[in-house]
Amino acid sequence: MKKGHLIGILMWMAFAFPAQAQNSIDRLVEEYSTSGPSVFTSAVERDPQTRKVVKVVNVLEVKSQQITPFVRAFEREKSTANVQTSIKNGESTVVLTCEKNGFRRIYMLQRRSDPRAYIGGKVTIIIKSITKK
Repeated sequence: MKKGHLIGILMWMAFAFPAQAQNSIDRLVEEYSTSGPSVFTSAVERDPQTRKVVKVVNVLEVKSQQITPFVRAFEREKSTANVQTSIKNGESTVVLTCEKNGFRRIYMLQRRSDPRAYIGGKVTIIIKSITKK
């Protein structure tokens, strides 16, 4: 499990760009992925010809810990990215999207829409190359 976490961190570093506003969400995911009852998965897509990384998907499912720190981080970051919010079937989804230096970063927070039920939720981070071939 530690090896998978290390690979995920290395992929984040490979796609990092300076002064990125979503660093607070990245830090929270990193912190929660190594502590408490949570599940962290990471997948990497490579170009089959060049073997370059073209997409990284990181998913953190927080089981019983409070999701409130993530809700606050997404609220703070709304002014730094394109934002879409929706509520469907009692589930709230917030999607932050930003593009910089040839990469599109998508941050998605899914949780129950009832504020009293801020326990458990899912954070998905997708980093995708948008450079033209």
